[in-house]
Amino acid sequence: MKSEEIFLNQGLRFYISTSSQKIFGLANQNHSRIPLRSDCVPVCHQLICIIDNRVVILEKIIIIMDIVKAVQNYIIKMLNEVPGMKVLLLDSETTPIISNVMTQSSLLSHETYLVDRIDNRNRDRMRHLKCICFLRPTSETMQLLVEELRDPQYGDYYLYFSNILKKSAIERLAEVDEHEAVSEVQEYFADYCAINPDFYSLNLSLPLYGDSLNTWDGETLQRVVEGVLAILLSLKKKPLIRYEKMSVMAKRLATEIHYHIQQESQLFYYRKTDTPPILLILDRRNDPVTPLLSQWTYQAMVHELLGIQNGRVNLSDVPDIRPELKEIVLSQDTDPFYKKNMELNLGDLGANIKSYVEEYQSKTKSKVGIESIADMKRFMEEYPEFRKISGNVSKHVTLVSELSRLVEKENLLEVSELEQSLACYEQHASDLKNLQRLIASSKVSDNSKIRLVLLYSLRYEKSPSNSITSLIDELHRHGVSQQKISLIASMIQFAGTDKRQDDLFSNESFLARGKNAIIKGLKGVENVYTQHSPHLRQTIELLLKCKLKETSYPYIEGGTKDRPQDIIIFMVGGATYEEARYVSQINSTTPGVRIVLGGTTVHNSQSFLNEVQDAFHRFPLAGATGTRPTRFGVGGGGVENVYTQHSPHLRQTIELLLKCKLKETSYPYIEGGTKDRPQDIIIFMVGGATYEEARYVSQINSTTPGVRIVLGGTTVHNSQSFLNEVQDAFHRFPLAGATGTRPTRFGVGGGVGMKDG
Repeated sequence: MKSEEIFLNQGLRFYISTSSQKIFGLANQNHSRIPLRSDCVPVCHQLICIIDNRVVILEKIIIIMDIVKAVQNYIIKMLNEVPGMKVLLLDSETTPIISNVMTQSSLLSHETYLVDRIDNRNRDRMRHLKCICFLRPTSETMQLLVEELRDPQYGDYYLYFSNILKKSAIERLAEVDEHEAVSEVQEYFADYCAINPDFYSLNLSLPLYGDSLNTWDGETLQRVVEGVLAILLSLKKKPLIRYEKMSVMAKRLATEIHYHIQQESQLFYYRKTDTPPILLILDRRNDPVTPLLSQWTYQAMVHELLGIQNGRVNLSDVPDIRPELKEIVLSQDTDPFYKKNMELNLGDLGANIKSYVEEYQSKTKSKVGIESIADMKRFMEEYPEFRKISGNVSKHVTLVSELSRLVEKENLLEVSELEQSLACYEQHASDLKNLQRLIASSKVSDNSKIRLVLLYSLRYEKSPSNSITSLIDELHRHGVSQQKISLIASMIQFAGTDKRQDDLFSNESFLARGKNAIIKGLKGVENVYTQHSPHLRQTIELLLKCKLKETSYPYIEGGTKDRPQDIIIFMVGGATYEEARYVSQINSTTPGVRIVLGGTTVHNSQSFLNEVQDAFHRFPLAGATGTRPTRFGVGGGGVENVYTQHSPHLRQTIELLLKCKLKETSYPYIEGGTKDRPQDIIIFMVGGATYEEARYVSQINSTTPGVRIVLGGTTVHNSQSFLNEVQDAFHRFPLAGATGTRPTRFGVGGGVGMKDG
């Protein structure tokens, strides 16, 4: 008898006979062996079955935490619960969640013949089809669902929500379901993007900070709490919670999560394990160095130089790119070459891509000779796999070629060598000399120059002999914009020595500097471009050795002296692929330890600098202008249009109104009121509206399904007509000290019409 493992949920394995297709037994996340038949007996770390009076030993059971499979299992279970032909209806947030773990062909294999968005109002009516809705229970999505149920496009609706659904939302759905179209309502906690088996992201596009750099934006905090709760529920974990003490935001998040776990105690009712799982909440500001460095492993390098968005890479700007390769998909599930090589450095990757091409060429030659019907049949059977390999070879050759081109174009080898020196060693004189040389080089991009000075500033900030001021002068002299240079002061305020909890560079004491030098000397240098280890490595190592100080990383409640086995890490401010690679290495080399890492987003250097700039723009630092700096674009590009940065105040008013957050104390009703999100809004502007405001209203109407807004006013102003109106008021009601004579009127077209006052 042969057995096969079937993953049905995270940390849960069923064993099934490939001959009889009957389940023999399972192992759950608590390491319990649960027999499902009377002749199935758990023994030690193996599962045995008695079949035909023979003892059959199944292989050793290994419990793992695989968040990709956790999400896949939710989706597959969802699809299997609704038999027959069906439609899958998603929203803007669940679309990337599914696209990261499922392919179109896998959806088709479960009889899902159409995937659409609930905000698409131009869908055809198909009452003969069943509809599965997988949605985030936000106010906007719930409103769209209400409108859908009032006028159903499909026969039956099976509603699955990616997070906890409020009782009031269920009651509202019941009220509007007059056609009795809803057959089922369930919560499936796939409310995050699973990137790797041990790496996830919330893909946040919301602003992170509230009133200061130490407070959460309220809406963002709610989203993050929901995302972390979904991770815990999908992994079936009720953890002890630890957080970075110096981070006010980490503490607030830890407190909120603990509160919600207590409130939803029935959902988190899991059998206690001997060693409790740990949820560790960290802050990106404690390690600003890792996201600033150039990357040299495949997955991290693609994200750094080209950007990975929901498993896709945009290559449309690559010179002479073929149409079918303008956007490519990188998936471990469907791409064995990518899975095998994603954590290798560029040198090893080059050798493997060469072998991959040679393998493809040998298979191509073997397919040439078709001399019989049997040859033809064999060729047709192998043709789909042959085409798949062909497409994969083209994809990876194109990708590696483009990475090599960008490395040469931006002189990244030389830049990266200095980055690693600044990140890993205390050698001020040579670092300064090399930095001045690269600032003067025309081969180095402005973005790279800024990153190098940022690394220098972070390391030598407290050194009395630092040359930060002279380096800023050098940047000015070589044409780097003031807006980018202003980021240096912002970074010190954002994540300088006084803002960090730990000794990031191991240079804050004589003993730390000595220990760092000894460790680096013993370890040796494997690759000059990959010497740096993220600060997360030290944190995890201390945690696994039970040496992570509670004074620095306290528990919200309780505690344990045992070495943790299951660790869920969440990084406020975003994690990186370099940190994810380290976590993957720990999981593969440390038996009995299972770690998953995630954060608010996945950073490369550009996105991290943009986040710092946005914070700087929102909370101008002492002596700063408060103007928004030029944003860093993926691939070293991108300047926002400096002439269209302003948004009319009307935009903020409408956004608050649509979020039901427009305060009645400031905008009261004449009579009555409503708590519902408005759909039809008529705006009248006393004193006149503008075409800029009209353009914004038009954008809202075209991008926000279910909302219809019209704007008007007493007139349509341009700058001249507005100033004339102010002047007329001034002429009619002379201010104190004014003459009362009518000033010269502003003429349209920039001329001055000289009229007698």
